[in-house]
Amino acid sequence: MTCKTPNTSELSLDTLDDPTPVTFDEVRDSSDKLVEENATTYDKTLTFIGTCGRNMLLNLRNDEKNFTDTTGDSSGDWVKEFTLSDFKRYTIDAIAEEPPQNGSKKKTFVLATETPIINLVTGKDGEIKDGDTYDGDSVDFIGNATPNVVVEAFNDETTTGKKALVDADGLFKLPLNELKTGQYRIKIKAPNNKESTVFMFTVAADMPLSLDDVLDDTGSSVDEGETTIQTTLTIKGKARKNGELTLLGGPAPATVTAKDSGDWEHTFRDLPVAHYSLTARTNYNPVETTAPRTFTVVQDVELSLDKVLESEEGPEVPEGETTYKDLLIIKGHGSPGKSIQLLNGDDPIEGATETTDPEDGTWTIALKVSEGEYRLRAKANYGEGAVTAPYTFKVESTIQPHSTRIYDSNGLIDDEGSTTQNYVFVRGVAAPSEAIKLKINGVVDEQEEYTNIKGDWVKLVSELIPGTKYVVSAVAQYGGNAESNTWTITVAPAMDSTVR
Repeated sequence: MTCKTPNTSELSLDTLDDPTPVTFDEVRDSSDKLVEENATTYDKTLTFIGTCGRNMLLNLRNDEKNFTDTTGDSSGDWVKEFTLSDFKRYTIDAIAEEPPQNGSKKKTFVLATETPIINLVTGKDGEIKDGDTYDGDSVDFIGNATPNVVVEAFNDETTTGKKALVDADGLFKLPLNELKTGQYRIKIKAPNNKESTVFMFTVAADMPLSLDDVLDDTGSSVDEGETTIQTTLTIKGKARKNGELTLLGGPAPATVTAKDSGDWEHTFRDLPVAHYSLTARTNYNPVETTAPRTFTVVQDVELSLDKVLESEEGPEVPEGETTYKDLLIIKGHGSPGKSIQLLNGDDPIEGATETTDPEDGTWTIALKVSEGEYRLRAKANYGEGAVTAPYTFKVESTIQPHSTRIYDSNGLIDDEGSTTQNYVFVRGVAAPSEAIKLKINGVVDEQEEYTNIKGDWVKLVSELIPGTKYVVSAVAQYGGNAESNTWTITVAPAMDSTVR
């Protein structure tokens, strides 16, 4: 039998090992910037570029583990855009899916974050979750940040003084130790002032006894010594983990047990109107008692605007009537110890706020007014902001005394002028049919002088003393007792008869 050597032209390329190499040439970020070998990028979306056989299927691997695939095009080029999820060091290569699985050289880079990220917090018993209560005194914060910088831990806005060096792969581990009892709000801050989100936890070991807050049923605090109309109050504090205590000073002693966190609370319902002084006392050793927390539960008082007075003693300005006063006394009631605001119509009057009496809820406001119509209302700066019905009245301006002048028999004497006569006539203008009194050198004359229907008045002043200066004005005996302008004259000294 004769064997025939096959013609090589009869063999297909598929029967031969594919000699086409696989290359991994570039890594570019989403801005088309080249990511150099062993460089750091802060862009998660990257494009990997290389060459291979035509239409070749490739696997992309990180540390020899497949994470995605791609296919070469008809020219033997391959491009793969991919969004990475983890901040770390990557060592990536491309390998043919089919034998002989030609592979590329590896490319290494670090994907990092400029803003610190807390990935894990651990304590003596393992992981601590955000919001957990922890009974140890040290924890470790593990996360990512910019490589080769020092990050620092802050509790709210205060530094803890604890720092850690971020390694070349962008990883850090920052220990916090010697933790004291209390709540912590930790954030990790980088030198670029970027900071992580806050991680909260509470250290509850050996929680000291405290009575921290008194809350009404709206969640608002009733401060020390304050009054409240609420009859449902929740008392909150801290004690030893699972420790039992007695709350004293309420309608009856109440036994309370602290939670695992050391927090405790007790709600009083239907509290009678009374003054309260609450204390918390431990039922375990050492026996401790908190300082008193005092408050008063008072009867609610309906908001009202009761009176508008011309003075503290009265008289009252009746509803819808007119007053000539420019200072009025406004009185009313509201919930004890709360703030009210006076309105004119719907507009708040600047400076016209007052806190009601903590016992009976009364309030008083001295209000300066000017000419015009008023619709006073009182608005509660508490609760749902109730407003009273309007109290209407009118303010009319009075005519103040003015144009005071002094005359002698020769006519008008100039202000700061002089006369040789020992009597003068003082004239002026004031409100029609009202009384004025003269004020001479600071002394108000007892005798009144009435104006005519036009408001004019005149008064004789006699027995003036030669060589004396007189400062004269008119004082109204109506309204607010306004005073006119002053007019000054001097009576000339008597002539010496021996002088020729």
